[in-house]
Amino acid sequence: MSLMRIFVVAVMLVGGLFAQTVFTRVDHPVYGLLSRLDARQIIDFNSEVLPLSRMEVAQLLLRIEDSRDKLNPLELQELRFFREELLWNWRSHEVTESQSHRVTKSRPGKSQSHRVTKSLL
Repeated sequence: MSLMRIFVVAVMLVGGLFAQTVFTRVDHPVYGLLSRLDARQIIDFNSEVLPLSRMEVAQLLLRIEDSRDKLNPLELQELRFFREELLWNWRSHEVTESQSHRVTKSRPGKSQSHRVTKSLL
């Protein structure tokens, strides 16, 4: 009977090792930027389907990064802020796992484990 308990506990522990989706709070200010840029047709963002996963927000920020020339100074400032807050602080695998083509850019002064990849869209 104790062997069965050990097996059940082992299965439960192994199940916890698989990746879990982490969502961005619905009241996070990044959604304001995403909504405004969706209204200007810079990105495609459905504000009715919230919350978004961290990976989805990171992908949208990378798409916005590709359209920097269409942003006003305030939006550029917000993009820099959210990029620092969200992309650098989240684990890099949340961004890299979602992309099939990658270009890796290291952040100056950070270790190799803190990387961000930019999509080739």
